[in-house]
Amino acid sequence: MSFSFSDSPQGNAPSEGPSIEMGDTEGPYSTFIQNASHELRTPLSIIQGYAELLHRGELGSLAPEQRQAITIISNRARELRTMVERIDTLMAIEAGQAVSMDFSIGELVTEVVEERRKAAERAGLTLELHLEPELPTVQGDPYHLRYAIDSLLDNGIKFTPEGGSVKVHVGVDAEGIRLDVIDTGVGIPEDKMAHLFSGFYQVDGSTTRRYGGIGLGLTLVRAVVQEHGGRLEVESRPGEGSRFTCFLPTRPPDVHIDKPGGRAVMVRHILLVDDDRSVATVLKEGLEDLPDCEVTIAANGEEALSLFERQMFDLLITDYKMPGMDGVALATHVRERYPQTAIILITAYGDDVLREQADRVPIHRILDKPVKLGDIRNAALGALEEICPSGDGS
Repeated sequence: MSFSFSDSPQGNAPSEGPSIEMGDTEGPYSTFIQNASHELRTPLSIIQGYAELLHRGELGSLAPEQRQAITIISNRARELRTMVERIDTLMAIEAGQAVSMDFSIGELVTEVVEERRKAAERAGLTLELHLEPELPTVQGDPYHLRYAIDSLLDNGIKFTPEGGSVKVHVGVDAEGIRLDVIDTGVGIPEDKMAHLFSGFYQVDGSTTRRYGGIGLGLTLVRAVVQEHGGRLEVESRPGEGSRFTCFLPTRPPDVHIDKPGGRAVMVRHILLVDDDRSVATVLKEGLEDLPDCEVTIAANGEEALSLFERQMFDLLITDYKMPGMDGVALATHVRERYPQTAIILITAYGDDVLREQADRVPIHRILDKPVKLGDIRNAALGALEEICPSGDGS
């Protein structure tokens, strides 16, 4: 059995079709949800960051029982973080807040699949990826699409018994990009299909249901696909598995926000470069508390320069000591190619030689380790205000 979900007149969604309404984004409940999810991000990232430091033994050796406990803490914190990210993304879509940029759909899907590979292995599943050659560049919001693809993979892994498989295929058809996620899982009963994409809906909604989650994953998928002017099809047979197919145009139609009192928001883009993922994650969450700021993480200088080729960043915050290209070398490359970008360097080696090098680049500010999150926020705000003042009306 299959269903197709689309906002177009040709769509054949059932008359009782799913709704992604989350309420008026200006109302008190939505404001509370948005604020609560935003405030949860920082403590969750700190919990996860320290759990990873403990697990790697960087804060001292652990007994096997302690390592197992830390693993459980880290996994549960990651699950909570995923819930928060899905809520934030749904709220952003409903408010009409999205970025638009060209990106490689093949690279994006590959990254998400690799991030989910360990989860599939723990569940005893085979995870396969097939990309057709010469996939076209896609225009849209890669951050929202990343969450949507991750939700489809999470769904497939969660509902597929041990020994099964989840397959991802990305190709081209007449509508643009076709992305299939196929699992050999439990499948979806016919009488549940029409409600599958309703917010907070679970096929098994009992309090003793086997599977976790709050029922937002597939709601998010549908919202993101619609945001990009695409459509979503589902085929499923109970006991045999499911196929979710996203059809995405390479260039989405113009989207107009009709919400009263809506305003254009200038999103300021920050690139954070640090080879320690746990540190970068904690800093990212702290920086995203800044108004209208979006933070991207890179693990090294080469990855940072590659990201610059895809989009512009208003602010670069980079660690100094990193494998390969150090922070000063990265800052020098960025300053030569993107002179309008502000740069902050974080270092534990703030000697006079380094400061002379930084002055020649030039670098907006050097912060000495250990650095407080509040100091980084203040430095970032100062740098952003210098290059793109919030009150200039731009």
